[in-house]
Amino acid sequence: MDGSQLEVMTLWEMYKISLRDDDLNTAPEICGAPKELIQRLAEDIATIKPVAIHVGEGIQQWFHATLHGRATYLPLMLTGNIGKPGAG
Repeated sequence: MDGSQLEVMTLWEMYKISLRDDDLNTAPEICGAPKELIQRLAEDIATIKPVAIHVGEGIQQWFHATLHGRATYLPLMLTGNIGKPGAG
């Protein structure tokens, strides 16, 4: 090592920056889900404690399974629902 410094960022910080500009009006454009359904899911995740999302095995066998898993767990991470009894 030459003693130079390197600026780094955690994936968590990158997620927060990436999500700053997304809101309830842009989410349906991105995912195709109705605005009302997105709002209901957000309210449920924000008010039900603990929250768990259960996904069947089928999706894990397809090409985009990793992306699906990340998308599924992101709202749980953002609301503190990982690592708690009954959550995840």
